[in-house]
Amino acid sequence: MVYPTGDPVTAVCAAMQEELRQWTRLVLPPYDKFAVGRSKVGTMKAAQEAGVAIPDTWYFEDSEPARVAASVRYPCLIKPSVSAGARGITRVENPKELLQRLRPLQEQYGECYVQDYVPQTGMQYKVDMIMANGTAVVGAVVYEKLRYYPPNGGSSVLNRTASRPDIIAAAAAVARTIGWHGFIDFDFITDPRDGAVRLMEINPRFPESFRATYAAGLDMVEMLWEMAHGRIPPSVSDYRVGQYLRFLPGDVMWLLTSKRRRAHWRSWLTFWGRDLHYQVCSWRDPGAILGYLLENLFILFEPKQRKARFRTEQARRG
Repeated sequence: MVYPTGDPVTAVCAAMQEELRQWTRLVLPPYDKFAVGRSKVGTMKAAQEAGVAIPDTWYFEDSEPARVAASVRYPCLIKPSVSAGARGITRVENPKELLQRLRPLQEQYGECYVQDYVPQTGMQYKVDMIMANGTAVVGAVVYEKLRYYPPNGGSSVLNRTASRPDIIAAAAAVARTIGWHGFIDFDFITDPRDGAVRLMEINPRFPESFRATYAAGLDMVEMLWEMAHGRIPPSVSDYRVGQYLRFLPGDVMWLLTSKRRRAHWRSWLTFWGRDLHYQVCSWRDPGAILGYLLENLFILFEPKQRKARFRTEQARRG
């Protein structure tokens, strides 16, 4: 069986899945449904159809850029339709800046759209979920993003599993609207202006924080294995809450750049505990962290890759 990881590899496997199934097993939705989940524009439209709250959103396919720029509220965000790890998301303060920043982003990332800026002071959540045949939730785990890098909004570096059946229900509604089959990851944010929990995006692949599902007590890899062999596992609705997952290299970057580090120094210096798990670091499997450090060592010598990986400009703006 193949478990595709990372955005580009998962997209290739989804596009070639029928050919790959001649040689191995995969658990992926049909490519047309995968494409909807990979596209942030497709995700937002599926959420609207499902009645799930999202930030106010404007699409360039519906209006000319100048008309969109004149109608949105500021500040707002320009977002690539296909991206990962908050890359390409750009905050703009006025119509002139929106039009100036839009074209370079479109040239780099392709299709883009505009969303209302939701203040980052509300709790952010991730949902890792397995769906069977576009209808049944086989398993789902919600975890809170306590810290993330860049600090103004990016990939989570400290997570905590939480009980939020309302968020699972919202994620399932979107997944059913798309007709998803297999693993899918969601990002939600609490809007501090009205308390609504809004869907931000879908990642149709394993996130780097996937080990949070193991911390919660669910073996989603085994669930997918069962599905690949034609068996739908029993649905699991209970899991361990209050389990922490830490991505230590990213948390170091958070410490170096966050304006809130003084308020969090005590938790940052906590490195052991029965409820604390690590995303990459493991005494039983040191190869993972060694590989990660070697990969980033080589990136240090490539300016463009270094800028993209460490997102220094975005961190400075935060």
